[in-house]
Amino acid sequence: MIITSHIDNSLGKSYVIDEASQIDTDDRIFLLSYAEAKKYFQSDDERICIPTKYVKEHGAYTKKSTGACAWWLRTSIDYGSFGTAMAVTVDGVIDSSCYGDINSNVRTVRPALWINIE
Repeated sequence: MIITSHIDNSLGKSYVIDEASQIDTDDRIFLLSYAEAKKYFQSDDERICIPTKYVKEHGAYTKKSTGACAWWLRTSIDYGSFGTAMAVTVDGVIDSSCYGDINSNVRTVRPALWINIE
């Protein structure tokens, strides 16, 4: 039931670090781009993510007052280090100052996919 989707990796290209990160792909499961996160979650509150127990046990940072976690976007960003990507904060905020080292486990992965319900 999971559909292979054509993923437009040029979305949010004002933040992209290189040409290679703009190559479109065909994927069944993917991360949302900056533009898609803004489109599908129209407010900060809608973007707040509560992690599973498994995620918390593996080092994801959670905000004590809400239990929310930060999550990765697929939009790469250049702030002088290798392998940085944009992320959504524990408060559901996304902007160009919200990024991090993709090798860090403090942010979580929030997979996206399209399903054929027919």
